[in-house]
This record gives sequence, C-alpha cells and structure tokens, in this order.
Amino acid sequence: MKLYDTLSRTQRELRPRDGQTYRFYCCGPTVYGPAHIGNFRTFVLQDVFRRTIELSGVRTQHVRNLTDVDDKTIRDSQAAGQTLTEFTGHWTDRFHQDCAKLNLLPPHQEPGAVDHIPQQIALIETLMEKGHAYRSEDGSVYYKVSSFGPY
Repeated sequence: MKLYDTLSRTQRELRPRDGQTYRFYCCGPTVYGPAHIGNFRTFVLQDVFRRTIELSGVRTQHVRNLTDVDDKTIRDSQAAGQTLTEFTGHWTDRFHQDCAKLNLLPPHQEPGAVDHIPQQIALIETLMEKGHAYRSEDGSVYYKVSSFGPY
C-alpha cells in the first residue's frame, strides 16, 4: 500500500516498522457534545484504513485519544452543574454508541487527556526548552512551526 506523504510530497510505501504490526494514532473527539458528520468522516476513514490493513493479513495497533479536559469541557460541565467526569462520561458514552451504530471498530486503546496531564506538561516544557514552542501573551503555548526546518 502506498500513501501520500504531505511532508515529502511523494507517495511512500507503507510498511510496519517491526515488519508485523501497523501502529497508528488518530486524534479522537473532544467530548463536550454530540459528534457531527464532519467528526465522523475522520473516524470512518480511520476505520476503512484499519480494515484495509487487517484484510491484507497484517495486525494493527490503533490508538485514538479522547479530549476529556479542555476549556470547552470545563466550561460546559460547570454550566451543566456536573463534575467534569460526569459530563465527559456522558458524551463519551454517546460517542461510543454512535460509533457502534456506524459499525466502527473500537480502537485497541483510547486514552483520555485527563489521565495524562503530567506527561503533557513535561512534553510542553521540553518543547519550550528546545525552542520548539512559545508562550503567548495570554499564557497559551503554541508549537513553533518555523523550528522544524523541513516543514
């Protein structure tokens, strides 16, 4: 199978690094409301990609995150008078129900952002120390695209 590599602007042969298992990460939903057709387009494409690989006889390791803590989830959970866990748990369940209705394969792993905050902070600090991220006036941190030459 060949895929278009947007970085090199060429088609590249897709091969598992270990020769046995394709490992891929896909960004999942922010769980503060129902996912819409635009969101599900991404998840359907992930599913077709995975099924195509598995149909060829190669194993996959599919990881999709859940963004279960951000400004929107915090704001909307407070407005609903719920804890963040209650609020995002409801929308996570709804997302999984909708995925099942579309017959999408569940990922092998689905980590939540709230469970990895220390690791995220450490990564951000490392990026900033190496000059690959910067802090804006409002305190937000952004990736410094110009620090990655090939991009």
